[in-house]
Amino acid sequence: MNRGLGLILMAGLAALSSWLWESRLCAAPGPATEARDVALMPTSRRNSYYICNRAPLLPSAVLRLPYGAVKVGGWVHNMLVIESHGMEGHMDQVKNGNDVVDGPANWCNYDKTAWTHPGSMSTNGWEELPYWLRGYVPMAFLLKNKRMMADATHWVKGVMSTEQSDGYFGPARLKTIHNGLPDLWPDQIMLEVLQEYYDATGDKRVLALETRYFHYLETLPPHLFNLGWAAVRWSEGIHDIYWLYNRTGDKSLLKLVRTINAHSLKWTVGATVYHGVNFGEGFREPAEYYQLSHNPRDLQTTRNDWKTVFSVYGQVPGGGYGADEVTRIGYYGPRQGIETCAVVENMRSDDVLTGISGNPFWADRCDRLAMNTLPAAATSTMGALHYLTAPNQIQLDPGNKAPDVNDSGTEFSYSAGPVYRCCEHNFSQGWPYYNEFVWLGTSDDGLLANFYSDSSVRAKVGSRGQTVRISESTRYPFGQTVKFIIKARHSTRFPLYVRVPDWCVGAVAEINSKPLMVRATPCSYLRITRRWKTGDVLSLTLHMHVLVHRWTSNPQARDAVSVSYGPLAFSLKIREKWTMYPGVSLWPHWSVYPASPWNYGLLLNPKNPAASFAVVRKAGSVPGQPWTQATVPLELKVRARQIPGWKINKLGMIGQIHESPVVSHQPTHTITLIPMGAARLRVSMFPVIGAGASAHRWRVHPPAAIAQASWCDPGDSVAAMVDGITPGTSADLDVPRFTWFPHRGTREWAQLTFSRGRAVSL
Repeated sequence: MNRGLGLILMAGLAALSSWLWESRLCAAPGPATEARDVALMPTSRRNSYYICNRAPLLPSAVLRLPYGAVKVGGWVHNMLVIESHGMEGHMDQVKNGNDVVDGPANWCNYDKTAWTHPGSMSTNGWEELPYWLRGYVPMAFLLKNKRMMADATHWVKGVMSTEQSDGYFGPARLKTIHNGLPDLWPDQIMLEVLQEYYDATGDKRVLALETRYFHYLETLPPHLFNLGWAAVRWSEGIHDIYWLYNRTGDKSLLKLVRTINAHSLKWTVGATVYHGVNFGEGFREPAEYYQLSHNPRDLQTTRNDWKTVFSVYGQVPGGGYGADEVTRIGYYGPRQGIETCAVVENMRSDDVLTGISGNPFWADRCDRLAMNTLPAAATSTMGALHYLTAPNQIQLDPGNKAPDVNDSGTEFSYSAGPVYRCCEHNFSQGWPYYNEFVWLGTSDDGLLANFYSDSSVRAKVGSRGQTVRISESTRYPFGQTVKFIIKARHSTRFPLYVRVPDWCVGAVAEINSKPLMVRATPCSYLRITRRWKTGDVLSLTLHMHVLVHRWTSNPQARDAVSVSYGPLAFSLKIREKWTMYPGVSLWPHWSVYPASPWNYGLLLNPKNPAASFAVVRKAGSVPGQPWTQATVPLELKVRARQIPGWKINKLGMIGQIHESPVVSHQPTHTITLIPMGAARLRVSMFPVIGAGASAHRWRVHPPAAIAQASWCDPGDSVAAMVDGITPGTSADLDVPRFTWFPHRGTREWAQLTFSRGRAVSL
C-alpha cells in the first residue's frame, strides 16, 4: 500500500472513531445493539400503549405505568409497609385522643368530617383529610392491603356523595368562604385522591364527577383563581385538569387552564413566593403550563425559580432548603430546617417535572430528598414525625426555638398529635409516589429505570406491543451495581433507559457480561436499544466515590464542608437518648437528646480531602428499615477534633458554624459518619480544622448588654434589642425582633443592663 494513502486511511479511521465516541453512539454486544448517552428523554412522539398527553398538549417525556405493572421490593417497598403500620395507616386512631365537635379528632373521622357530610357546616373540612388520603389511597392499592383498600373505597365514595347539582363537591362551608365564593385549594388535592382511586380501580364515576366539577369552575369569576392558598398552588389544579383531559378529550378543559394561568399568581416573574410549601407545590406551574403553551420559556422559568431559591437557601447538604415555614433573609445556615410538607411536595414536583421535561436533573433532586431528609423527618416506625428537619440539628425537644426558627412552639420533637397539622397528613404521600416512579414508560414505547430498587416491571413495548418482564436487583443506594434480567415470550426490539445520576462519573454498562462502549455523562440517561430476549442481563455499575463539598456560598457556614458517597450525604453519628413525653398512648411523643459529643471539626488532607475518609460496608442484605443508626449498611471514618466554643444555645439550637479553617488544640479522635437519612440527631456540615495564619479562633462574643422586658411575644426575642441587626422597616420579618405583641393599651417596659457605663442614644 502507498505509504501516504495508508496514513490518510489511518487518519480517517481515527477521525471516524473519535466521531463515534464524541457522538456517544457506539456499537454494543450483538449486531443490532445501539447504546447512546442522552441528556433528555425524547418527546417527538406519544406512547402507543399507555395513557399520556393528548394533543395539543406536548407529548409526555415519561409516563406512569398502570397499577400492577410495577412491583417494588426491598427496602423501598418496605417503607410502605412500615408507613401502613405507623400513624399514616391509622390516622383515625391517632386522632381519637381529642373528641370535640370541631377539632383534630375529627379531621380524619368519617362520621364527623364535612368531607363526607354534605349538609354539615363543620370546620373539619380543609386540607388535612385530602393530604392524608393522597398518600393513603395509593399506599393501600400498592400494598394490596384488603383492610386499607376497603377503607380507601369507603372514603372515596363518601367524598363523592357530597357532590351538589352545580358540580361543586366537598365541605359546604368552603363553598362561600371567600365573600360568597369557594376556597378551591383543598379540592385540588382531593381531586388527586379521586384520580389515584380511578387509576387503581377504573371507577368511571370519578371521570363524571371531575368533569362536572371543572365545568362548575368555568362559571366562576376569574379573579377567584387568585384568592387564598389556591392562587400560588395552581400547579396542582392544572395537573388535575390535564389528567382528566387525557382520559376524556374534553377540550373545554384546556380553555379553563388558560383562564387559570392568566389570573393566578405569576410565577413567570420570578420566585416571589418564599413560603416553603407554597414554593414546593407551586414553582412547577410554568412547566405545567408549558405543556399547553409550547413556549420553552415557561419550562425554563420553573428551572430559574428553583435556582433562585436553592442558590441562596439551599446551600446545604441533604437536598432541602432553609424554609422553617418561610425563607428569611439572613437565615441561610445548616441549622435552618425544611418543613416535612415541603419535603414531600418537592419530591412530588420533581417527579412531575421528570414527566414533563424528561430531564434527569429532577429525579436526582427527588433521590436526594428521599435518601437524606425524608427518613429522618419521622421516627423509624413512622409512628411520629416533626415539623422541621435540618442538616445540623442536635437536640429534638418540644421547647420553643423562635426566633432562630420562624414559628414559636414545638417544631423539632417527634409527635403524632395535631401540633404538626399539615405535615402529619401530607407526609403520607412521600413513599407511595416514590414507589410509583421506580419504573416509567417512555414516549418511544420503551421503559425507564428511574429510581433504583429491587423490583420488577411488566409492560408493553416496541412497535408490536410485545409484553416483556424485567426484574431488577440492587443494594442501591448502599451499593453501586444494578442488575436487570429480561424475560419475553418472543424477542423484541425496544429502548431500555437507565438513569446516570449527577454524582456518578464513569458509569459502566454490560450486556451478558460484555461491556457497552459508551461514555456515560453524569446527569444523563443511557438508552440501550436492541432486540431483547429472555435471559438477557444488563448490568449497570454506578461508581460511587467519596466527595467533599466545600460550601463557599453560604455566609453562615463559610468554607464548611459536607461529605457524600453516591446519593448519600453523611452526618456525624451521635448517640441518641430518646425520652417520651405526654401524648396519645398508642402514638407517643418523643424528645431526642445527644448522649455523646457532637462539636467536631474535621481534619482533612488539604491536597486530597476525599482521601481522609475510610468507607466501611456492612455485609449482608440491605435491611427492610435501613434508616437507623443500628441498621444502616454504610459508614465513613474520619479524624476530627472537638471545638469547645461550639455549643448549643439557650433555645436548644446548635450554634452557628464559624468560618473555616478553625483552630483546635483538642485531642484527635476518629469519628463515625452515617447517612443523613439514618441520623435523627445530625451534624452534616462541619468546620475544618486548620493551623497557621489562615486559621480562625472560635470566639463567641457576649451581647452588648443584658436585655429584659415586661413581656415578649413567644415568637420574638428580647435579645433582638442588642444583636446589632437593624430591621429594614417596622414590618421586617426577616430579622430577629422584639415586640410586646399582642399586648395593646398596657404599660410595658424594656431594660438594657451594660457591664460598664457607656453613652446611648434614643
